[in-house]
This record gives sequence, C-alpha cells and structure tokens, in this order.
Amino acid sequence: MRRLPSLTLASNSGRLRQAFRPRSTLARLSTGLNQNSRKNPLICNSTQECPLPAVGLRQLSTGSLPAHIKVPLPALSPTMESGTLIAWHKKVGDSIAEGDLLCEIETDKATMGFETPEEGFMAKILIEAGTKDIPIGKLCCIIVQEKADIAAFDSFTDSGAAEKPKAEPTKAARPQESAKPQTTSAAPKAHAAFENPDLMGPAVRLLLHQYHIKEDGIKRSGPKGNILKSDVLDFISAKKLKPAPIQHSAPKSGDKAAAPSKPIGSVRHVEKFVDIPLTNIRSVIAKRLLQSKQTIPHEYLSADILSDKVTKLRQDLKAKGIKVSINDFLVKGCALALKAVPEVNVQWKDQTSHLMQNVDVSVAVATPTGLITPIVFGADSLGILAISEKIRELAKKAKENKLALNEFQGGTFT
Repeated sequence: MRRLPSLTLASNSGRLRQAFRPRSTLARLSTGLNQNSRKNPLICNSTQECPLPAVGLRQLSTGSLPAHIKVPLPALSPTMESGTLIAWHKKVGDSIAEGDLLCEIETDKATMGFETPEEGFMAKILIEAGTKDIPIGKLCCIIVQEKADIAAFDSFTDSGAAEKPKAEPTKAARPQESAKPQTTSAAPKAHAAFENPDLMGPAVRLLLHQYHIKEDGIKRSGPKGNILKSDVLDFISAKKLKPAPIQHSAPKSGDKAAAPSKPIGSVRHVEKFVDIPLTNIRSVIAKRLLQSKQTIPHEYLSADILSDKVTKLRQDLKAKGIKVSINDFLVKGCALALKAVPEVNVQWKDQTSHLMQNVDVSVAVATPTGLITPIVFGADSLGILAISEKIRELAKKAKENKLALNEFQGGTFT
C-alpha cells in the first residue's frame, strides 16, 4: 500500500505544501483495507476510534459506511491551538479535484486557505462556517470517491464530538411570597423645564430643582450670562430657603407603578456603540502581550538621535522619485546593531536561549483583522532601497491576507 497523501495547505498568495505530496486516489487506497487496517493506524474502521492526525495527514475510514476520507482541522501554525472556520468553498455534492480550495481557516496568525487532500465529492460538512474556537483534530468534513455514496452520510455525526454539559435540573420554583407594601419616596414636583439649560451646569440645575427656584430670579456672574453654583447658593442664603420636603406615602392597592421621573435638564446627546467581535488573531495578540508583560522582565531605554543627515538623504532621494521612510532606516539600523551585538539576536525556546546566525527583522503591520509582523530576512545585508521595497511588498500582502506562513514566523527582532 502506498503511503497516505497529506492535506495540502494554501495561502491566498499561493500553495504551501507539506512533506508528503498527494499521489493516490481513494479508490486505490480502499483496496485491501480490511486486512491492512491493523497495520496502519491511519486506516480506521467505523467501530474504532481513529487517532488524531498530525499536520499533513488524513484519516481513511471503512466499515458499515462506504469508504471515505475524514478531514480534520489541521494545525496551520506551530502555536495554533484552535481556529475559526471562516467560509466553505465547497458544499455537499460538489465535485472536488486535488488542490481545490476547500475552506478558509483563521489561525492565531492569519487566515489561511485549506486545500482538499484528494479528489472525490463532498459528502458531509460537520462544522458550519463562522464556527469559532474549533480544536485541532476536530472533524470538519467527509469526502467520498463516488457521488452515489453521498446519501449514506446524510445522518452521519462525529463520534468524537465533545458532549455538551448536561443542564442542571431546574429547581422547583418556590411559591412567591405575598408582596409587602413598600413605602416609596415621592419625588418633589419637578420645576418647569428650564428656559436656558445650556447656561447652567448639572449642579445648578439640581439646586434649582431642589429649592423650586426660577432661574430668572438669579443674579448671574458667570461668563456669557451663565449661572454659577455660587450664584444659586448666594440666592438661597439671602432668601433663607430650605429644600422642598419629600413626602412619603404608601401606594394604594391596585395602583400602577409610577413611571420613572424624567431626567433633570436637557439631554444633549445619547452615546451609541457597536460591539466588535474579537478575532482569533486579536485574541492571541492580547494573550501574548499579557504573557510578555507578566513573564518577561522589561527595561526601557531612550536616546536622542540627530536625524538631519537622514532627513537630507530622504529629501535627495525623493527629488529623484525614490521614496523611503524613516522606518526603513530604523530597520537597517537595528539590523546592523544586532550584527554588532549578537547576544541580542536570540530566540528563547524550551528554556534555552538560541543565538541566531541570521538577522531577520520583523516589521509590525496593522491589518483589518489585527497586527501581524512579516519578516525582512537578512536585513543586515540589504540596502535601504531593498528594505523599503521588501517592507512595501510585505505590507501589501499582509493587508490583502496573502502572507505565507514562512513570511511571518521566525523573526529574530521586531
């Protein structure tokens, strides 16, 4: 039997293939499955649990159902623990050719295209588009070789699905106690609407309301005729006024609850807001930044730099139609500094500090889905113009969600 083909991954900019290249078809793989299923753990029967595949492997199943391929959610990045299924590009009954884009998956790094591992027909979709926090290895869909086999999977369910927690039995509702009459405080009768509410603050309006004072009787000392709190207090002191008493009365049986009193003064505007769902990328960024702040000692250094020569050089290049940014010079400067002080050009892995030979500078790019850091590889050996062109190229691909995995993983400095 030939070795099983792998899943093929693709970013929007091109295909990213794993170590094994798909070669055989489902019909060839299904030959002699029963006698070989014990020898190959990737060939599963419907009566036994299939082990979760590693990245690039798929599961082939037989048994009471027609031969089929189970396609689980793969790990599309080394740090990926779960993903969001953004959209399906195939629906049940669609013909599938090797290399066709099956769906789009949002990882902790980016949104990646997920290519089909085999030719055949889509028989069952087990995870709907838009589903979030899908664990690695969760069964996504079923592919069959013959279109006539699709009907056999109408009622197919994922046996490895996590069981939903049982709802606690609802406690018997206690008999409601008879409502006791409660004493309520009747608010003092509100004064008529203020003539010029914009000429007074909330404290002034409250005092006028509490003491039943008309605003036209107050001497105004504020700018542009505004009434100040001190003006009202002087008026109250001069007139020896006392706040209106609050009457307490018990509501009569059958009376409807009084409507809430209107807010004092005029409401100038009501704030509106929109809830923005958190993407996987933004969620991971938040977790990583928190982890960085909590577990890594921080030190902050600052220095004053005379940038007159850099500014002059940029102006000279601009006059020749060449645009470079201050950021391009900073990338080059950081790369040369890392080359001069290699102890800083390290990566921390498995409780070990790895001294890196290459100087690969990551540059932060803001995208609609979150911040991503594509890499300028070998920045120390590149000129300013080459760095500028590379950053523009990477930024464009990042904003269009077309970065390949190797273009934003493995930088030595950000």
